[in-house]
Amino acid sequence: MNVAIVGLNQVYDKKIDMVNKPYLPLASGEFNASTALFIIAFSVLISVLFGVYSDSTPLICTLVSSLAFGLMYSVDIRMLHWKVPNQ
Repeated sequence: MNVAIVGLNQVYDKKIDMVNKPYLPLASGEFNASTALFIIAFSVLISVLFGVYSDSTPLICTLVSSLAFGLMYSVDIRMLHWKVPNQ
């Protein structure tokens, strides 16, 4: 699940990462957005399948909540402004 969360952050912070972390796969151009989104979706799917297969309710809850927190941190939602634009 961590791969998916970090991937989402890189997708949404690509412009920032091009300046501050140009060595990251998206910022450097090593991956394009569609490749990144495929890796993110695949990582979420595999993580959830492992959680369901394990038949562990605490694990499934942890996976879902970590993805939810990762989305809230990474995605630019009007109510959740973690990233303040340069003024």
